[in-house]
Amino acid sequence: MCEFDSDNLSDIDMQDFLGCLDEYEVVTDSQNKERLVSSRHAWIRRLIETDNQLRVLGRDIFYLESECLIQPVSWGSDQFRLTSHPLLNRLEDLLADLLTIFGNNAFGQHYTPSPYIDRFLRVFQDCVYLHEAIFNGRPVMTRERAEWAVEDLNERLSAWYHQLSLPDFVYECQRVHRNSRDNLKRLRSLIQALFERHGCLLVLRVDLGYSQEYSSWIDYETAKHHRERLCQQFHTNDLFSHQLGFAWKLEWGKDKGFHYHFVFFFDGNRRKEPVTLNEKIGELWAHSITGQQGHYRNCNRNAENIYSQNAMGEINYYDLAKRSYLDTAIRYLIKVDDCAALRVPGRSFQTSPIPRPLQGARLGRPRRY
Repeated sequence: MCEFDSDNLSDIDMQDFLGCLDEYEVVTDSQNKERLVSSRHAWIRRLIETDNQLRVLGRDIFYLESECLIQPVSWGSDQFRLTSHPLLNRLEDLLADLLTIFGNNAFGQHYTPSPYIDRFLRVFQDCVYLHEAIFNGRPVMTRERAEWAVEDLNERLSAWYHQLSLPDFVYECQRVHRNSRDNLKRLRSLIQALFERHGCLLVLRVDLGYSQEYSSWIDYETAKHHRERLCQQFHTNDLFSHQLGFAWKLEWGKDKGFHYHFVFFFDGNRRKEPVTLNEKIGELWAHSITGQQGHYRNCNRNAENIYSQNAMGEINYYDLAKRSYLDTAIRYLIKVDDCAALRVPGRSFQTSPIPRPLQGARLGRPRRY
């Protein structure tokens, strides 16, 4: 059984963080029209909950008992049904959620499920009884058929528990988590290095994607090309003057297709008005970079009313509370990779280079700590 780093954002913290986000997002397209699109937060929430439940289920070995489960539909009847039971209910709910997310839809084409979810689907995805119970309600059966159903479920449980003990499963857990942990470590190091050099950071978060009429056919290579064009602007466009660093994360959504989550760090002593600056970056993407195909979401707009732990705008090096909120926000971005990794041939996450530590005495007013 593989262990997970305690530094990961806890599931309780994650649910609190996601709970303050809307099920729908307002995005601005290349025609400067605002539209509502379904938020990815809903399926991410379900995915994280499902992955956590599977980890809990895998900690101990449980089986179903025929004597408790198989009950006649009425007194003296020769027809039977499996009655409600915590473990059976859990199996039905888990498979129903995972089939909704990964089964026969585009999610499975674009995301690789976590090791726990992958092994569970391998074992239970073709379970006849669970499919019948999920889509048509628990079936009425003969006693013999009911006994077979319970035996089949227990054999699948045994196979799943065995999967969790195999070396390749442990290795895959460690690899997935190591990648996620390394991404988090790098982004934290970047933020720490920037605060060591600058007393105030201006933090911008903008989501860059595509308008509804284009998002379904924008492929990875096209999205990558547009992202590279935007990054080239960092060196030539005055809009990015006094930019200190950045990070981006590529994701795919059912309604939005491929899209990027960008975090920008500017010198807070030299750049102000984060909402306006964010808007201009979004317009650059929507019009110039994507040729009128893009849309964007200005996450700094009204952020203080949307996020209970607002980590955007100006953050002073001594504001430990807001820096903590920023750490929660970046852990949220990394957390998704523990549950589902994007299927792309290249990078799905990157940060700007980390500045070297300052040498010698620091200039200016002494810091508070």
